[in-house]
Amino acid sequence: MKQLLAALVCWAVITNADCETLKKQKLLVVINNENQDHHISFAKLSRSYIYGQLQSVRGRLAVEVVISTEHWPDLYGSWTFLPLLKEISDHYSEDKLDWLLIVSEHTEVNLSNLLPVLEKFDAREKQFIGHALQDSEMVIIHHFSDSKLLYPDTSCGVLLSWKQVISTNHGEKEDFNIDAKYELASYFYNNGEGITLTHVPVFCSPEVQDVSNCATHYKVNSHICLPSSSHKAVTDDDIFVMVKTGAVFHDSRVILQKKLWVDGVKHKEICSELEDKSIPTVKIDAPNTKQGHCAKFHAMLKRAYKEKHIRSKSWLVIVDDDTMMNVTRLAKLLTCYGTEKPIVLGERYGYMSHKEYGYDYVTGGGGTVFNMKAVDAIMRGEVSCSREDAPDDMTIGVWLKALGIPIVHSPLFHQAPPQTYPVTYLQSQKDYTISFHKFQPQKPEQICTDWLGLKVQDKKTPILTEHTEL
Repeated sequence: MKQLLAALVCWAVITNADCETLKKQKLLVVINNENQDHHISFAKLSRSYIYGQLQSVRGRLAVEVVISTEHWPDLYGSWTFLPLLKEISDHYSEDKLDWLLIVSEHTEVNLSNLLPVLEKFDAREKQFIGHALQDSEMVIIHHFSDSKLLYPDTSCGVLLSWKQVISTNHGEKEDFNIDAKYELASYFYNNGEGITLTHVPVFCSPEVQDVSNCATHYKVNSHICLPSSSHKAVTDDDIFVMVKTGAVFHDSRVILQKKLWVDGVKHKEICSELEDKSIPTVKIDAPNTKQGHCAKFHAMLKRAYKEKHIRSKSWLVIVDDDTMMNVTRLAKLLTCYGTEKPIVLGERYGYMSHKEYGYDYVTGGGGTVFNMKAVDAIMRGEVSCSREDAPDDMTIGVWLKALGIPIVHSPLFHQAPPQTYPVTYLQSQKDYTISFHKFQPQKPEQICTDWLGLKVQDKKTPILTEHTEL
């Protein structure tokens, strides 16, 4: 009855153009998921949940839901959004859609709460809608760009009018993909000539407790798996941690890192070009370099491949000497994944990921996690470094793409310290965060206790040298 009255009022007093917004709208929902069993299962559940709500919007909204890894299984770089937008635009060019909603497999969608948003905004105009984040200062992961730019928390979903989808220029993009949600907003903004994000509060971030009014919300706890018939519980005993360091940092970073968390790890080695029994360190047959460290990383993988006390574990973690990590939380995440096929996890970056010759890689500062099948495949692949000081994480990305080993991204790993990220974004994952990187400028003890849930041993903090690399 309300819909009929609204239509009559529209017919009587509003222009025909405005009446168009009351017509039944067509929405395409794309679940942009990781191509692993755990994530595919969640994507299918999300699709079923959305389709189960169609009766509530009957007559006002037509909905199609697709899973990206089913629809475009060979699409590389879909996580950077622009390659995905091109495929969507091409595939649905004749469908006369009104809206596109891109969500993750961990995003819950409420169609009844989303419909008022769709009816409020005009799909015939360029629209870019979501939950806005904003940097408090210029940060390295955003190339020290304008800190005032609003960008979407894509875990809550991104809503685009079809006008914006088909207007997107799929030309040149950034060489490096670091934070896809920021880069999407920057691309749409186009140095002030494009559009900016419209913040809509019903795209709810995970810290929202009452989600009854949310159009979308992100279930961060779905990153953690409970043991089941398909998921063997991973414990600290299944994980071997290797720290990559050099003699120059034995008396500073290494001492502090041991105090913060490494001494509490059950199975670990601190790997350096120099043996130091007081720490102790294990001598690795690779020189220390000022940057890059590819030769050292390769030597550590080789050691893990050969040494029985390491390869007897299910998972290998390689970290920098200024990485902070909660291994117990990591174990809960790894319970979601199997060890039968090679897999590598961490925070995913990309180099020219939208191009055929581009590749993804795990940025090393947040920690790189391999199951032992991946270590075996890499070593049997007879890979090598182009130079001793070649970037280790990027080189490994090249190896993984060549060998067909998948990289799985988790937002719980962080290449930078907490002050680099919006507080609301971090707050939503506070009980699950796995890692941060760099001991300065924030006090590392505070990072470990406040954000990683670690109990830090009470020892004198050594004097640190500044870490300027990303």
